[in-house]
Amino acid sequence: MKKSKIISTVGMIALAGFLFSGCSSDPKIDTEKLNAAWKSGDAKTAYDQYATVEVESGDSDALCILLEKGTYAFSAGDAGTSAKSYQAAEDVIGGLDSGPVISISDMLGGTYTGTNTERIMLGVMHSLALMEAGDLNNAGAILRKTKTYQDTAAEKIQVANAAELKKAEASAKQKEGSVPFDDALKIADLGKVIKSATDEQKKLGDDAYTNPYVYWLSGVFSLYTAESAAEKEDAVALFGKALSAKKTSALLQQELKLAETVANGSKLAATTYIICENGEIPKRAYDDIVLPTAFMSLYIKTLATAAKVDLGKTPLPNMTIRIPKLVSTKAPASVPVPGAKFEMLANLAEMKSAELYGTKNIEGSFKGEVVSNVVKASVACAVRFVAQEVAAKKAGGFGGAAVSASAAVPTPAFPVEMRGWESLPASIEVAKIATPASGTLDVAGTKLTLKKTGVNIVRIRNVAGTPIVNQISFGK
Repeated sequence: MKKSKIISTVGMIALAGFLFSGCSSDPKIDTEKLNAAWKSGDAKTAYDQYATVEVESGDSDALCILLEKGTYAFSAGDAGTSAKSYQAAEDVIGGLDSGPVISISDMLGGTYTGTNTERIMLGVMHSLALMEAGDLNNAGAILRKTKTYQDTAAEKIQVANAAELKKAEASAKQKEGSVPFDDALKIADLGKVIKSATDEQKKLGDDAYTNPYVYWLSGVFSLYTAESAAEKEDAVALFGKALSAKKTSALLQQELKLAETVANGSKLAATTYIICENGEIPKRAYDDIVLPTAFMSLYIKTLATAAKVDLGKTPLPNMTIRIPKLVSTKAPASVPVPGAKFEMLANLAEMKSAELYGTKNIEGSFKGEVVSNVVKASVACAVRFVAQEVAAKKAGGFGGAAVSASAAVPTPAFPVEMRGWESLPASIEVAKIATPASGTLDVAGTKLTLKKTGVNIVRIRNVAGTPIVNQISFGK
């Protein structure tokens, strides 16, 4: 019984070794070249890199590849391929209405299925690609699914993270002689990290999980494609939800008032929206903390007894705990456009922070990830240590001296989940202007020919101050 537990743990550790550090680290992709091209505004080079990558059935990183491929295809002007990539991404996760996300710890070493923020933005980006491709029926269907998903986003996160923490704590209690998590927190360095995460959590309200941009875009689409009184009323409700989520917004108040007048029979004037997607969403990273394994002594002795190894007074090694964190880069300001006054409608950096650290009332994934990592690292350390002793015994010697000499050298860290949709922006700002009578608009050196009726959506991807401009037009 004990022996099979050791073997299964070794298998688990070996499997984790095959993880990559991020979505764009597939060896088939020149990551460095791709990122440099993307940040310099060269969407075509970035897209060409991904265009050659085929997603194979069962690929654990399929979602990551498809999300990035969709982003770069849209920016390069290939809305059709972008929409197909996003649809394939939705197929990987079973659709936007597939229920709560899988916890971060459960994804580790397996298929990546995305976070709540990524799923919501998948719906948004997919609908925009379909709009540009001229498929308004499917764009509307995707927006409705995304809006429904957003309505229950906080509840989904709460369920996923509570389940993750409960599972991790239960696993900790099952390990014979392992330290309770609360005792591990008393170790100085780990305690500091937990306090820092708790301080971050206190900064965010539960509304950090809500993306007003979803409701605003849904409202715009509904307003400019409405063919019935009910659809016009839908636009009123959607702008009302966006304003409720944002709390204060001159733009959304203006939108709500417009929708109400249209619902009462007024005609729509030609309008142009400028969407500026700024910067890069924070990336998952980690800190390594070295902990003494004295608290694992009983579990190690249990394994040693099962392996028929007498440890005697062999000193126990230290172990490394890998703690997840987010690393942010400063986002550039929105690109100046004549007459445009921008308002932030989506703070994706804050949404991602809320997912990891939590908010005042909703637990983030952080504590569950740390508990899970303490358990996994403890098991890995114990198994490795006892395996050394078993090998030394078989060789006719005793590993104690060698282990003693390297007791201060920590065991390798158990990995944390590093994957994510890396080309998402840190924030999305929106401005509204009357469509120029000339039907033309110069945006960051790109001269656009606008539709003089209905609505124009000018989408600017501003990664590092070098904008990529796309245009969508529809409506009467």
